[in-house]
Amino acid sequence: MAAHRPDLDEVKPRRIPAKVRYAVAGAVTLVLAVVPSLQPDGVAAARLATVVMVATALGLAAATLLVANLGFRPRIRGHYLEVWTLLGRQSLDLARIAGVRCERSQSGTTGLGLRDDVTDVLITLPVSPQVLPLLRDALLAAGQRGVPLPQRVTRMFNLPDFPGAPPGGGNRMLLIIGVLSAVIVLGAVIGLVASV
Repeated sequence: MAAHRPDLDEVKPRRIPAKVRYAVAGAVTLVLAVVPSLQPDGVAAARLATVVMVATALGLAAATLLVANLGFRPRIRGHYLEVWTLLGRQSLDLARIAGVRCERSQSGTTGLGLRDDVTDVLITLPVSPQVLPLLRDALLAAGQRGVPLPQRVTRMFNLPDFPGAPPGGGNRMLLIIGVLSAVIVLGAVIGLVASV
């Protein structure tokens, strides 16, 4: 007998608060800050140092993605925008959009950051034709409720400009990487001082 697979509409939205993501990213960063001070002396130290450097780079990338909450494969389920992140499936309530930002990377990719009352996600544009009209309608409704929509967003989605709209959104990714890197360096320095 085949197991019942729930229809997409039967699956409940998965809402991961931003505080949970920050706690996981903080734990990853703390581990990365402590690991370099645990290196043994001897012949294997050079090999271990290479492994630690690679692990630190991968961990920093993971922590950055956790904090930024970069979402992949966006789709609409009911009134939720559902994406896949490092913590799995996550849902953002399109009816409760409370913040919007637009980020452009150095490679030219444009990211749309959306925040509701529980969480936030960052998706890359363009999105699929199934998602685009519903996302546009949700942004229009948010702007009409008084949520500031950056002018870049209103232009991309062909929406009217709303009073008090900022010209665009800054790129938070550099700030996130900088803060996480500083914590790792500080932890490594403390670990080295403690081991002397």
